[in-house]
Amino acid sequence: MYYGQRFLTAQNDPLLDKCWAEVQNKPVNPVHHGVALFDLTVALTTQGIALGDLTPSSFLHYAWELREDRADMR
Repeated sequence: MYYGQRFLTAQNDPLLDKCWAEVQNKPVNPVHHGVALFDLTVALTTQGIALGDLTPSSFLHYAWELREDRADMR
């Protein structure tokens, strides 16, 4: 079981479960579903918040930090 799935189980958050179900319903390659869940759960984990507390700016902050970390790895 991957981190995202473990996180979903541990959180037992109906809003997060609903969000994940909606992501899975998107007609894209299932690989992208997993990437989306991973990014969402890592953002929530690193910020120590629930989905209901995730703001657009806090998710953008996560995305920029991830981008910078990846650039530093080159």
